[in-house]
Amino acid sequence: MELTWIRALFALALFLHPAQEPDGDRLYGRVHTAEGDVVEGFLRWDRNEAGPNDFLDGRRQISPDRIREAERLDPDFARVQREARSLVAFGMRITWDEDDLADPPSSRVSMRLAHVATLSVVDGRTARVTLRSGEELILESSSTDLGTGLREVVVERSGLPDRAFRWRELQRVDFLSPPDSLRRPESRRLHGTVVTWGDLELTGDIAWDVDDVLTGDVLEGRDGGGAVEIPFREIASIEQDGPRRVRVVLVSGEERTLRGSNEVNRGNRGIEVSDPALGKAVVRWVDFRALRLHPAPAAGPRDEFSPGAPIRGTVRARDGRVLEGAVRWGVDEEQLWESLDGWHGDTQLSVEFGRIASIRRFDEERVAVMLRDGREIVLEDLHDAGRLHDGIFVTPEGRPTRLVRWQDFERLEISR
Repeated sequence: MELTWIRALFALALFLHPAQEPDGDRLYGRVHTAEGDVVEGFLRWDRNEAGPNDFLDGRRQISPDRIREAERLDPDFARVQREARSLVAFGMRITWDEDDLADPPSSRVSMRLAHVATLSVVDGRTARVTLRSGEELILESSSTDLGTGLREVVVERSGLPDRAFRWRELQRVDFLSPPDSLRRPESRRLHGTVVTWGDLELTGDIAWDVDDVLTGDVLEGRDGGGAVEIPFREIASIEQDGPRRVRVVLVSGEERTLRGSNEVNRGNRGIEVSDPALGKAVVRWVDFRALRLHPAPAAGPRDEFSPGAPIRGTVRARDGRVLEGAVRWGVDEEQLWESLDGWHGDTQLSVEFGRIASIRRFDEERVAVMLRDGREIVLEDLHDAGRLHDGIFVTPEGRPTRLVRWQDFERLEISR
C-alpha cells in the first residue's frame, strides 16, 4: 500500500520537529483509601487515562424538570414519553409518572479530567464528581472508568514503589497540580498526530489500542525474527501497511514491519486521540492511516478549558426565528465542557461545545460542525440528533425558555 505523500509529510515534520519524549502533562493527585491511607503521586486511571487532557466517561440521570419542560414545549416529544410510560392490559392503558420509574432516563457524559477537582466513591457503580467550577455531578458507570469494573488506579511515587488500587479500595481522589519541585516521571504522556482515511488530522494525547498511553508502554508484534516489544519512546511513526501489519519508523531511522498482534492488525480496538482543539476521537483500525509521535506544545488550547461556563449563542430556525441566550442542546447538555457525539466515517467523535464556533444542519441525520480552529467536520449517526431529537432550548435574558425543534433547526452560533 503506497502512502507516498503521507511519508513525505511525516518526513518533513520529523525534520522540523525531531521525535523525542513528549513533554505533555501527566495526571497528578492524592488518593484517600477506604482504610484511611493517603497516597499522592502521578496517576494512571483505568490504564488509559494518564493526563488532564484525557476523558472520564459515565452516565448521569436527566432531571425530571428537564423532561417535563421538553414535554410542555414539544407535543410530539410528550406523546413519545407518554407511550414509553404506559402499557395496554385487558383493554385499558395504564400510565405512570416519570418519578415512578425504577431506572430514570440518563445520558452519557464524557469530561476532561482537567475539569475534575474531586471524585468520591458512592457505591459499587456510582461516584460523586466535583468540578473545579464547584458543580457536583452524580455519575454512574458506563465503562471501566467508574465502579467495580475499574481496572485499577496506579499511583507513581517519586523514589517509592508504585501503588495500585481497585474501586472498592478508594474513598476519594483529589486531582491536583504537581509541585513544581517534583521530579517528573520518566514515562511521559504519548502525544502525536493521527491521519485517517476519512481525511481527518487529529493532534493530541494518544491511546494506542485504547490502552497504551505512556512513552514507557510497548508496541507488541512479530517481525521476521519473532516476537518484539518496542517502547513507544523509541517510535517516530506508525503507518498501516494493510489490514494485518504496520510499518514502524524508529527515532533512530530504522524501519520495522510488525504483524501477528491485535495491536498492529484489525484486532486493534482503536486509536484514541484527546485533541485539545476538538475533544475526543476514537479512530477505528479500518479508518487509521498513520500516526506520527511528537512533543506536545508548551501551551495551547488545553490552557483555555472552561469547566463552569454555560453554552450561549444564537439559534436560527428555518421559519426565520432568531433566538439568542443560554442554549441547551437536547434535554441535558448546557455546559461548554459537554460534547456533541457522532461519527465521521469510521471515526467516533465527541466534540466539546467549547471548541465549536457553529453547528449547521445538513439533513435529518447530519450536521456540519465548524471548530474555532477553522476545521469543519461533518458528523452523522448523531447520538444527539435525529428524528427523536429533543430540540434546542434557548433561554433569552429575562424571558421564558423557547424551543426550536430538530426538524425546524437551521444553525447554532456559539458565543466565545
